[in-house]
Amino acid sequence: MRKIVPSMVCRALTNMPIEIFGDGKNLIDLVHVSDVATALVDAAATGLPGEIIEAGNGVDLSVSDVAGDIIAATRSESRVVHMAARPGEPAGARAVADRPYCRRPWPYGLAETIGWYGRAIGVRS
Repeated sequence: MRKIVPSMVCRALTNMPIEIFGDGKNLIDLVHVSDVATALVDAAATGLPGEIIEAGNGVDLSVSDVAGDIIAATRSESRVVHMAARPGEPAGARAVADRPYCRRPWPYGLAETIGWYGRAIGVRS
């Protein structure tokens, strides 16, 4: 998976078409960076050496839904363009989170993310 949120936000802020590879039904599990940081701190403090942790919120979102949410949040004139699915593209990327690290469901932090990228690329946010 490419960095879907930054890519879509930057394209939406500049009213460029938002490219979705495939039919947009593939599912993803988006996690806010603050929840990832919490998971890492907790793992460092209480985890076992070599233990694998997954930071996820367990909520499946379709790529099409994420694109729609971003277009709405940016008040963009972007349209979604479906591209051919890329070879090897997974049907989804969902964490199997067995600890409650991620407490902030999508779209938590989206407005902050849009503002950050808007400033970074020098456009409205």
